[in-house]
Amino acid sequence: MEAMKRLFLTPLAGLLFGGVAQAAPPPCVPPGFVPLSMDEMARNGAVVKSGDRDGMGFVIGWRNGEAWIAVPSHVVFGKGVRPSPLDMPSVRAGLEVRFVGESAARQLCDKDPVPQGAVDLAFVCVEWNERPLFSEGVLARRVREGDELTLVDVASGDRYSGSLTKAPRPGEVVGERGDMEADGFAGVEGQSGAPTANGAGVVGLYLGKRTSRHILSMSAIRKQAKLALVPWQLFDAESYDCAVNRNVCLSFDTEVAPEGATLRSIFSPGSYPLRAGGCAALPEGRYEIEVRGGSSCEPKVVTVLSAEDDLRLSLRCSVALMGIWRTQDGDELSCVEIQMGRAQCAGLGRQGLGLFEGTVSAQGRDFSILGSFYDPSGNRRDATGSLRWSGGRLEGEIRRQLEPPRPLKLERVEEP
Repeated sequence: MEAMKRLFLTPLAGLLFGGVAQAAPPPCVPPGFVPLSMDEMARNGAVVKSGDRDGMGFVIGWRNGEAWIAVPSHVVFGKGVRPSPLDMPSVRAGLEVRFVGESAARQLCDKDPVPQGAVDLAFVCVEWNERPLFSEGVLARRVREGDELTLVDVASGDRYSGSLTKAPRPGEVVGERGDMEADGFAGVEGQSGAPTANGAGVVGLYLGKRTSRHILSMSAIRKQAKLALVPWQLFDAESYDCAVNRNVCLSFDTEVAPEGATLRSIFSPGSYPLRAGGCAALPEGRYEIEVRGGSSCEPKVVTVLSAEDDLRLSLRCSVALMGIWRTQDGDELSCVEIQMGRAQCAGLGRQGLGLFEGTVSAQGRDFSILGSFYDPSGNRRDATGSLRWSGGRLEGEIRRQLEPPRPLKLERVEEP
């Protein structure tokens, strides 16, 4: 935990709280591909053989021993073929589907492959015994013309680079050749149905090598799956685009409130100070919220995604109890915060009451003490007390059972 805390709190390029300028954050670099994300994506890949045709598919949903795979229709049925129910026995007889890393074909479900009319798409169901485990968070949240694309041949593991030249338009009718186009792919025979991704995740399935390389978007596949009553488990991958900003506004809704907070990016360099009531434009990302002045606030992490409206960030805060507190005569109370405004504490052995163990809980600026004093023999006697946060100190009283209360003043001397 300490190592993680040091990692997150390492000073990064940006601005200091209070507006003192440091070096500007480095130039924005668009999200790129990493081996882990590609591996996660490939787990949903399938290799498809139908008669003399080879291709690929992508698992989009699973339930009750079934896995459903999106495959180009021309791979399953043949180019330009509109199958009838009478064709299904011969189609099933020649259809083989195996997942990535498997050598044996999966048994087909008792449900026939489902063609999708004018769209070059079919859904194929195979029996699934909960192995392999598929990835859910793989979809690209944003797809734009000019995106760099990577096509992944799930059979060989080879990757091919290109760029998106046509992105889906709102309300666009999807035709047989798909709703996206790419340039630069050096695809080969048998790669129809290969997943294609930008830096944020999967954008669609490759439909084959033509003059212009066509891709069927995942959004179009999802729409067809809904119409065909095919299960869908996929959602957006965690990805952020540093070239896109959102206005973030800070406020506090508790009695204890610092002057502001600093949002430090977790995945990339950059930090952004915000004062209470103020706003700032932040790049998409995940940020740790750091406050000063002895406060502990929630939430501690926030995700910023682009949108037209402001992100209203309202923090709940309390006095931070974590650390070592000391009385004027040198007695100490060590506290471990178990949640915001509540800590497990031990110490105060110089008060002549025994060793205290118990909890300190906050309600605004007021604190209650509940626990026990233990003598050297381990005998236990109840302890209660009350404190108030004032001038950077906790001041109040503590008592052992029905004995007269004793004054108690604590000042933090160490905060982990």
